[in-house]
Amino acid sequence: VEELGQYYEVVYAPPNPVPDGRFRRIEAKVSRRGVNVRTRSGYFATPAASAGLLAYEMPLLAALGVKTPSHDFGHHASVLHFGVKGREREALFLAQVPLSDVRFAADEARGVYRAHLTLLGLVKDEAGRPVARITHDWPIEGPLAERDRVRRASTVFRRAMTLPAGRYTLETAVQDRETGALSVERSGFAIAEAPPGGLALGSLSIVRRAEAAAGPDAADPLRVAGVVIHPELGPPQLTRSMPEIPLFLPVYPSLAATSPEIHIELLRDGQPVAQARPPLPA
Repeated sequence: VEELGQYYEVVYAPPNPVPDGRFRRIEAKVSRRGVNVRTRSGYFATPAASAGLLAYEMPLLAALGVKTPSHDFGHHASVLHFGVKGREREALFLAQVPLSDVRFAADEARGVYRAHLTLLGLVKDEAGRPVARITHDWPIEGPLAERDRVRRASTVFRRAMTLPAGRYTLETAVQDRETGALSVERSGFAIAEAPPGGLALGSLSIVRRAEAAAGPDAADPLRVAGVVIHPELGPPQLTRSMPEIPLFLPVYPSLAATSPEIHIELLRDGQPVAQARPPLPA
């Protein structure tokens, strides 16, 4: 009780109001002798409305703040946009991590393997302000006999959101919790504007894999006609031996217009090398 009557609490407004997610160092000094100062070394500049940071997010946010990003292993992340929802577009965040460089621990007693990833993603507008935050604690476990097969595959995380039209920057950091290794990626993307009820296109993707859907899910924009689409998130690996390139493109026709037609053109170094006019389903 005596101590509560003998202290001052000091707060301040940061001179930089932009919540860029970076770690900002602070230091408090006093001129009076015999005074104890209890303070922290700094803070993360996150939006005031965002949830508090979890412990596993701190090294990820710090990794996003350094000038030279870490690339201890590879991962790819992207935001795809789809139909119109009010004044915004439906969007889907996807992150793909190849498991070949991730450490797998063996639990011989239980006969299982374990790996552990954590992810933090920030979507920023043209002014550099965070408009969306994606975070995921990502434990991976399975039968020990399947460890080698799983390590040759990739794991994918997804999160639905809505975004208004505009240009954005996507920053993602993934950590291997078994080793502390980090992977940071930055990329730009745009959300196309579409008038309500008018003709609109979703994101164009190269199909990495397609498989039969386990059941109907009208809310999943990557499920079409009983098929689940797995888009390629990294740079497309195109070779002369490929007979054709499978593409996925959602089309949202206007009810007032006639049946839409589509014209696809592929350019290399600014020069057209292929064209197609595939028929659209009814």
